[in-house]
Amino acid sequence: MVDYSPALMTDMYEYTMLDATLKDGTANRKCVFEVFTRHLPEGRRYGVVAGTGRILDELERFHLDDEDLKFLADRHVVSPETIKWLENFHFSGSIKGYREGEMFFPNSPILQVEARSASARCWKH
Repeated sequence: MVDYSPALMTDMYEYTMLDATLKDGTANRKCVFEVFTRHLPEGRRYGVVAGTGRILDELERFHLDDEDLKFLADRHVVSPETIKWLENFHFSGSIKGYREGEMFFPNSPILQVEARSASARCWKH
C-alpha cells in the first residue's frame, strides 16, 4: 500500500470553497456530486468501469496529516477555524455507482457521491 495522503492532490479552490461553506452555514446541506465522462475515445461506443476499488480505498484512507494542515495554514488557503475542522475530518456520506467491469456510456454517472456539502467538497478531486 502506498504511504501518502491524497488530500492535497486537488485544486486549492476546493478548500477555499470548503472554508466558505463553513463560514456561511451551508456546510451541512445535503448535496450530490456525479462523476461521468462526456466523450469516449474515437471509435468507442462504451467504456468499461475499472479502478472503483482503488477509489474506495483512497476514500477510506483520506485524511489531512499535520504536514498537509501546515501547508494550508502557511499559505492562508483556509481560515484557522477550517484547519481545526479538517483536523478531525472523515468522509461521511454514500457512494453509488457502476460495478467494476460494467459497461457505461457517455454522460451516464459512473459514481454518485451523496454527502453533506463540507464532507463531499473535501473529497471532490
